[in-house]
Amino acid sequence: MVFSPTTALGDRPLAKRYRLQSLLKQTEHEYTYLAEDLVGGGTVVVRTAAAALAEAVALRLTHEATILAKPNNNCLAQLLDFGREDDCFYWVRSHIPGTPLAALLRGPLPLEQALEVCQQLLAALHELHSQGILCRNLTPANVIIPAGQPLSA
Repeated sequence: MVFSPTTALGDRPLAKRYRLQSLLKQTEHEYTYLAEDLVGGGTVVVRTAAAALAEAVALRLTHEATILAKPNNNCLAQLLDFGREDDCFYWVRSHIPGTPLAALLRGPLPLEQALEVCQQLLAALHELHSQGILCRNLTPANVIIPAGQPLSA
């Protein structure tokens, strides 16, 4: 089964656990969904990639998932699950409700808020780098600002 916007939503749960509810983001080879965790409860974010495309990098993806499970920082969305089902790999991260930093950057941030965002973002990057993780997709769209809580990436 290929998990794409046309076949995944409303079909059987991914890994008998994640009911994909809405498409958040789509790239050429990956889809990211908001999903319901039918076992653990709550809302999660599920990213999928076709195994046929990912076979060449399967070892790297498995290694990346193992490394991403290590960081324990309240500024980072935690990797909750990783696996392969049928013809796709999937990664499950905690869902952080909030506003993407990109939405806040339509104009200049107040100095105090900008410093807080920078401080927490640098703390998250420090945690990742101390685990040997290089963040290759850090963009304002991937940084979530939770209402009244620390920054999360």
